[in-house]
Amino acid sequence: MKYIYSVLILLFFFCCQTNKINSIPKEIKDKNFYQALEQAIIIAKSNHLNAENIGIIFTEDNLYIYIFEAKEINLNSDFKYLQTKINGRIYKLIINQDDKIVERFVDISKAIKVLFEETDIFEDEEKGYKIRFQRDLESNQFILQRLSHYYEYDKDFILKEDEKYFPNIKIILPEPINELRTESE
Repeated sequence: MKYIYSVLILLFFFCCQTNKINSIPKEIKDKNFYQALEQAIIIAKSNHLNAENIGIIFTEDNLYIYIFEAKEINLNSDFKYLQTKINGRIYKLIINQDDKIVERFVDISKAIKVLFEETDIFEDEEKGYKIRFQRDLESNQFILQRLSHYYEYDKDFILKEDEKYFPNIKIILPEPINELRTESE
């Protein structure tokens, strides 16, 4: 009788594990990447951020996620996007990187290509977070290393060894409004 209970418990445990793996959207190939995405979404929700878009840059050992609220995407760069359902909600994964790097983590066969537009993006119009994960070599998981508010223009967020993975994106920052005006104006 003990053996029957043991087998039932093992079957139950195996079924639960299988269900967890099957709950990962079919577009996402890498379980650890999916867990990092879930963590980024939890951070956004806990900070009352109604995230719609998730920008992703993969590097050799790190993962950079830009999670923000804006519905429209106006980048001065060619990019692809992929809609995926995570925890019952649809998000747009924005990818503007070499396909060979991305394909290890995401199935981009159905990604929609968006061509370069001559429009400006004002970064301070976006509400969101920049999140850097580092791959732990022992567990092969992405572990949160750095989190910045989208408004912060910190220069050390992107590590030097990862700069080569980032496409050139032109970001125009608005000039500060000078509140001191002379009488001649």
